Amino acid sequence: MTERLRAMFCDHLSIMWGKYLPPSKMRDDESRFARPTFSVHYDKDLLIEAPGTMCLEGIPDMALRWKGDEIRAGWEPGTKVVMGDLYGADGTSCRCARVAR
Repeated sequence: MTERLRAMFCDHLSIMWGKYLPPSKMRDDESRFARPTFSVHYDKDLLIEAPGTMCLEGIPDMALRWKGDEIRAGWEPGTKVVMGDLYGADGTSCRCARVAR
């Protein structure tokens, strides 16, 4: 089995989000996620006007960035894991976790 990377972040509801990536990503790198991830509530309702999620501004991406030296062995065979920080398109830290409930 080829080794893979699972890059993850935790949302405002303490739910882990992530994706599996190829071994070429096992270095300082990034991957993109939809910013309106932070618009979803426990009952799977979409809060369109949630602050910071930009649902009404074109549903932009946010970048999950991580450091290669933070990659660790995972619980699945052949899978490494890493937690990252979220950034908006302008390069500033993403504050969309401050969603009003």
